[in-house]
Amino acid sequence: TVFQRGVLAVALARSNDDRGGHSWGICGVVDGRPDVHRGLGDLAPNVSVIGPYLDMYAHARWATTGAKTVANAHPFTVGRIIGAHNGMVYNHEALQLAYGRTFSVDSQHLVAHLDAGLSLDDVEGYGALEWHDSANPGRLYLSRLQGGELAVYGLGTPQACRGIVWSSDEAHLLEALEAAGCHDAFEYGLDVGDVYFAEAGRLYIDKSRRLDLSERHESVVDWRSMGIDADETIDALEAADRDLPLDAYEQMMRYDERDTDRKRWKRDH
Repeated sequence: TVFQRGVLAVALARSNDDRGGHSWGICGVVDGRPDVHRGLGDLAPNVSVIGPYLDMYAHARWATTGAKTVANAHPFTVGRIIGAHNGMVYNHEALQLAYGRTFSVDSQHLVAHLDAGLSLDDVEGYGALEWHDSANPGRLYLSRLQGGELAVYGLGTPQACRGIVWSSDEAHLLEALEAAGCHDAFEYGLDVGDVYFAEAGRLYIDKSRRLDLSERHESVVDWRSMGIDADETIDALEAADRDLPLDAYEQMMRYDERDTDRKRWKRDH
């Protein structure tokens, strides 16, 4: 229903603002024509912007590379692609030199690669991508990249799907579905590197291409395999927070405790 759609939008916006908060952006599609809205601050107070759109995606940014400006808010437009990225590109400066680019935000390289039809095998990083391609205006594309998170659920049943909803945080998505009373949702299993697209309320796989990032940079450190005690390492990092700028400290301390047997610290540098 229209009410459930509104609850989903508000709930997801609020939860994603917890991980963003510096800027927001929305790409909405009407009759194949994309509209882009961007601004500073939280997404939730601006969620009414999605009103006219049955097909749309949104992004909440926590700035890492690039200033906190509207121009640096996702989604980015490069050629025929309007794309947003949740994650990081580590070799930002190397890609600037290799392609003669002057991007302010590392994620813009991914959008530029998509527009140029390039492989991502020279991009070092992690995350998830969502984008609109004017070559196929009725579709919204998705891909879970190496090291990234992306949960996609259908509303209804696989045989009678009423719509698609997704988030880079599955827990937030499940909470939003519960709040909206969407109890008949089902999960789509996504393989890393595969390209999917939502069209007319259903999810499809684009078998013509894959998005595989470079394996030269490992974004996850397994401290145990290095003979280092993870808890002692984290304690040392926490003790060092007085010597680090707040933003840098928060970026470093994204500690993944979901795997209690093999604790991992996700580095954002």
